[in-house]
Amino acid sequence: MVSTESLGQLPATHVQTPAATESLPAFFARSVLPGLVGTALIGAGAVGVGWMPVQGSLPAPPVIDVLQSTTFGVIAAACSLIVGVVILLLAWLQLGNDITRSGTSEVRRLWFTLGIWSLPLLITPPLFSRDVYSYVAQGKLMAAGINPYVSGPSVMPGWVNDGVDPLWADATSPYGQVFLLFGRLFSDIAGPSAFSMALMFRVLAIVGVVILAWAVPVLATAYGVNPARALWLGVLNPLVVMHFISGAHNDALMIGLIAAGFALVVRKHPYWGILLVTLAVAVKPIGLVALPFAGLLWAGQGASMKLVVRRWCESAAIAVTVMVGLAFVSGTGFGWLDAVATPASVRTWLSPPTAIGMAVGGVIDFFGLHTTDTLIDVFRVLATVAAVAFIAYLCLRPGTRNPVRAAGLAFLALVVFGPAVQPWYLLWALPLLAATALTKAETRWMVYGTVGLTFFSLGSHLVDGASYL
Repeated sequence: MVSTESLGQLPATHVQTPAATESLPAFFARSVLPGLVGTALIGAGAVGVGWMPVQGSLPAPPVIDVLQSTTFGVIAAACSLIVGVVILLLAWLQLGNDITRSGTSEVRRLWFTLGIWSLPLLITPPLFSRDVYSYVAQGKLMAAGINPYVSGPSVMPGWVNDGVDPLWADATSPYGQVFLLFGRLFSDIAGPSAFSMALMFRVLAIVGVVILAWAVPVLATAYGVNPARALWLGVLNPLVVMHFISGAHNDALMIGLIAAGFALVVRKHPYWGILLVTLAVAVKPIGLVALPFAGLLWAGQGASMKLVVRRWCESAAIAVTVMVGLAFVSGTGFGWLDAVATPASVRTWLSPPTAIGMAVGGVIDFFGLHTTDTLIDVFRVLATVAAVAFIAYLCLRPGTRNPVRAAGLAFLALVVFGPAVQPWYLLWALPLLAATALTKAETRWMVYGTVGLTFFSLGSHLVDGASYL
């Protein structure tokens, strides 16, 4: 049985377990193969209950057609998905248990494991979210010369056939210029095929995961943290496999660039590091939160406020220069500054302020007062103020706090106090926190959070995809 106690911290006396001593074939059989079985079952399930566009779908062989178009096939695919997720989660927990008990710091085997686990999901339909088809629509808007910061997918003929969630039909893009430029490039290459474009966006997400898999061990080593354990917790994580690989979310590229930027600053390449963090902002603007912490990292621990302000100014100068240049190159201007609040239009029980507003409003509405909308807005505003105050505290009172850890805490505050929360948002913070010295209790809660959000993602997908039946 996997123990969360052993996952919490390294024991005083390391016990040599297979993770540290066995041959590669034995390691494959014990640690890699179970996860591969899990992702293979997930991939098989994706064929039946994954998100597919109507237009541009590839011709399906008879077996796949049965999975997609018959009640029996869809139920079988759903069962495959459920079993696969459970097996993947158990394989991840067991691997973490082995790493923690042995104290091994070997990362190459974990890179190998991540690659093998990802293989069955490379060309399967997206799971757990259809956001990638919103990326597709925005890329087609760019290719048509329409500014995605001004118009939503609904202005394009046949946009529904591209698989876009109708919820986002009129929503303008909340993404940065670099990401929109990739969308335009993919549209030019793929033509009308939305599924082909979705696979290209998956490749982009995988690039982000690869960058993250390099950067997290670098940061962990720099701060005296076991790099293998950091890689296991922050990158070789079921949420990464499910949402970054299968779901193809652009958050993968954003957090990968941020982690790599921090790693370059730690390695005394501050200008390149700040550039990468800026490019992360140009993928997803929420990455802007990382910029002041990159400046703190550049200034060095214990630096005077005068030096910190100087580094902040230099970082801001680099960021503004890059963002202005991208505004002209993309031809979209700075519309993302207005569009960045688009996700707040979604109400989810995962967001504490939104959940409190809905719960309290629901009770009051029972008496006919109809205050839910107002209460949601009030609690969201209060939570936003709290998040901003906390992030300002982390920036202005750094003390001896690790800037990488502080950045992770800042992202975690955005998740906890955010108006809209999705399961993969935890991955904004988790890789950065994993690369720092987490306490036993903190590690345990990160594991619990991963397990809970894994099952929430699975349940949400099955509920949202009930239309398959």
